[in-house]
Amino acid sequence: MLKLGLLGAGRIAGVHATAISTNPGSQLIAVSDINQAAAEKIAGQYGAEARSTDAILNDPSIKCRADLHLNRHAF
Repeated sequence: MLKLGLLGAGRIAGVHATAISTNPGSQLIAVSDINQAAAEKIAGQYGAEARSTDAILNDPSIKCRADLHLNRHAF
């Protein structure tokens, strides 16, 4: 089981959370966002926890992190 953390709970987060949650080989563990309410909303919808970004990055059980912060993407 691939355990994932989602960094960013904006507009596209639900699409990624759905993809993760419907894949039988993956599990969404945690969601972070600068807007705590947004992280809590996505986390609650998908059975995950709202955590800080540092907590997700430092969790050894989370093997993959999806970074959805647009300012970090290369265009």
